[in-house]
Amino acid sequence: MTIPTSDQLQEQAMTATFVWQMSELGDPYAKILLRQLNPYRFCEQARELGPIHRSKVGPWVTPDHATALAILRDKRFGVRRADGERDYARFTSMDDSFLKLDPPDHTRLRRMVTPFFGARRFNAQRPRIESLLNASLDAIDTTQRFDLMAAVVRPLMNTLVRDLFRVPQAQAERFDRNCTTTGRVFEGFTSVEQFDELETAVADLSAVLRDLVELRREAPGDDVVSELLAAHRDGGLSLDEVIGVLGLLSIAGTESTSHLMGNGVLALLEHPEQWELLKADPDLAPAVVDETLRYDPPNQLISRVAHVDVEVAGQHIEAGDTVIILTGGANRDPLAYPDPNRFDITRGAGPDSLTFSTGIHFCLGAALARTAAEMTFRVLARRLPGLHKAGPPRRRMASSIRGLHAFPVAA
Repeated sequence: MTIPTSDQLQEQAMTATFVWQMSELGDPYAKILLRQLNPYRFCEQARELGPIHRSKVGPWVTPDHATALAILRDKRFGVRRADGERDYARFTSMDDSFLKLDPPDHTRLRRMVTPFFGARRFNAQRPRIESLLNASLDAIDTTQRFDLMAAVVRPLMNTLVRDLFRVPQAQAERFDRNCTTTGRVFEGFTSVEQFDELETAVADLSAVLRDLVELRREAPGDDVVSELLAAHRDGGLSLDEVIGVLGLLSIAGTESTSHLMGNGVLALLEHPEQWELLKADPDLAPAVVDETLRYDPPNQLISRVAHVDVEVAGQHIEAGDTVIILTGGANRDPLAYPDPNRFDITRGAGPDSLTFSTGIHFCLGAALARTAAEMTFRVLARRLPGLHKAGPPRRRMASSIRGLHAFPVAA
């Protein structure tokens, strides 16, 4: 385990001070990095500076849908610098997932794992998802205040990911705990103690996954771990890559999808006319997913690095320069979506939101997230028509993700 030195923590503190100073000078991206509760007003400030502009913090920034879409589809941009290093450091030792790779390694891994995560697999899970949701609601006195995230959303996603991996029941609590703790990496750390807690959780999650891999070596089954091991035996994946993919899915599957579901229910309850529409027609649930992904996405920032000099929206981007896509801004671009700040589940056809990215780095877990969120919205509309907020929701304080720690509700 690598513990940050006092010098590294001091450097991080100096960086935070610099970001604060740039925010005081009016830089919208700097304001977003300060983990504001409402990033969308700063996305609008960024939009006023043009389709793409250079932030005082350093990187190029775009809140423009067309510009962001072009960058994400442009093979001249990647996730690593020309020297092969990542654009930014992560604390995690679980660093062998394709999320952090460019072609050709990314292409190889993506081709290997994509067949395991198609919509067909997760559509088959709909009865199981509905059963899990009903069981959670049956165990709650919903007439009294309860935390939707802790009582319904997170248990659902933890169980679904454990199902995918066939995690033994004896390891379930340990797996869930480490996924939750590791997911806090997106909020950053400010002390050695926080870093230690996060990296300890990553190490323990890696140990759980390695134990699971050994178990599947001896007794393969109908699960993702066994399928990835088959690719490993065929020479397509290294063992570290198998662990990296499983680690990525463990965290993204439990955390990001939970944020999508929490943000969607919150938007519905804050727009009662939309909640009434869903209750009257639960078949609008897929539209709720689409509109939540656009209106209040769990993923707020996407980073890309120019591998060569390139012109973007009239600006010269040099090789090695970083471009930050403000997902929340691009998804509320008035040139792409009429009345973009309005939550409207009847919005209809339009450009895809960029929440799951696009191009070669399109989110592998998109089908799982969509299916789980859709079923959650359906079941809540049917089971709890009187659902309402029972207190202020508590948001996670992070710049790159947007989600809820707690969401008190009652019905």
